Formats: sequence, structure tokens, C-alpha cells
Amino acid sequence: MRAYGVLALLALMSACITKPFDPATVGAPEVRIEASEFLMGSAEGEMDEGPQRTVALPTYFIDRFEVTNAAYAICVDLGVCRRSQFENDPVLGHERHPMVGVSWYDAERFCSWVGRRLPTEAEWERAVRGQDGRRYPWGEETGDLASRANLRGDEDGSALTLPVDTLADGRSPEGLYHGAGNAAEWVEDQYDPLVYRRMVQKLPPEPQEGDTRVVRGGSYRDVIFSARSSVREHRAPGSRWDNVGFRCARAGE
Repeated sequence: MRAYGVLALLALMSACITKPFDPATVGAPEVRIEASEFLMGSAEGEMDEGPQRTVALPTYFIDRFEVTNAAYAICVDLGVCRRSQFENDPVLGHERHPMVGVSWYDAERFCSWVGRRLPTEAEWERAVRGQDGRRYPWGEETGDLASRANLRGDEDGSALTLPVDTLADGRSPEGLYHGAGNAAEWVEDQYDPLVYRRMVQKLPPEPQEGDTRVVRGGSYRDVIFSARSSVREHRAPGSRWDNVGFRCARAGE
């Protein structure tokens, strides 16, 4: 077995957070989100963000960090995943930075390879904004954005992506990093702009149609308004972008 294969097996067997964070960790670390209700959507955002509803979710797990280039490279080396368009870029391809330049299908394949899946839109939003419907992962006000979110401009330390374990001041109540900015993130759901209007109280949205997939969280290309926790973007599932990555999730135990 090649060295990468051994590393992958060891990482999959580990359920604890490596200290300091190892960017080549595959399938970990993750956060447990207990069964709970939360406010999903917004009454103040774009049309597809409303109406705001209370949604109930069972216990699940979600990655604390965005999947890194180093972790994804293991999947590529083993012949499971397709290479990123930006793997040789000195910044976007850095081992500690979020994996970008992959399609929804690529992200889904990686998550499946590590025994997980992409989070649903509701799971992603619950993990990033907590139970109180806050506007940003860290709270209601923008505050010192340079220490909280990697958005448009280089005031936060980079004009492109940053390492996935940076900007700890921007963590969500559950401890997720970069829920706003850095790389936007693919999630499982098809994009249906009217799905919130058809939601049954406390049940997660169930898209009935849509040729694109939802992207959440905003990126280093966006302003703060586009990085609010309720914002819904969408892209063609086969497209690959220099500012869209992903994290994985799995059902609770």
C-alpha cells in the first residue's frame, strides 16, 4: 500500500482533532450537532431566503473545517478523485487552504470516499448560525471583519483563500471555521428558489425541482452581505470555480 493509502486509513480511524491541525487529516475533525430546532432563512434578505421558519433536525456530524487541498490530494493520489484545476496555484493549491476548483460531483465523491456525504442546506445553516437565527456565524453585528471573515479585499490577510484553521474569532457557536467567507461551499440540495414557501413548519426544505445545486457561505470574492448565514447561491453541479469548496457531514449516532 502506498504511503498515502496508509495515511488515509490512519486518518479515517481517528475521531479526534489533531493538535496542531494536520491539513492532511481525512474524514476528521468534526463537530456533533445535537438534535435541535433553529431559525432558518431570513425576513430581511433576498426573496429566496424567506419566509423564515423554525426547522427541526436530528443529531448529525459536520466537518469543523473546510476540506483542505492536502486531504483531497490523498483521494486524487489513490485514483478516486479528480484533480483540481488549481492544485499547482501557490495560494489556492496550498495544502492548508480549502479545496476549490472542484464540481459538486467531485465534492460528493470525496465525501463518499471518507464515509460521509455533503451536508443538506438545513444542516449547513444550523451548524453555521446556531439556534438563534443570528445573521453571521459570530453574531448579529459585523464587528472586526478582518479577524472574522476572509472576504473581498486583503484586509483579512489575503486576497485569495486562507488556511482553514485561521480567523478563530469568526467561528460559529458550534465551533465551525469559515462559515462566512474563504471558500463558498457546495451542499447537497438542488436549488429551488421557492422551496421555503412550501415548507411545512419544523420540517427541513425538500426541493422538488432545480437543475443547479446550492452553494453556501460566501467566499473571498464576496462582500459581507453575501456571506450572511441565510444567503443561498447556486451553481451548475458540473461547474468548477476558484472560490467554491466544501465540507462533509454524516448522520448522528
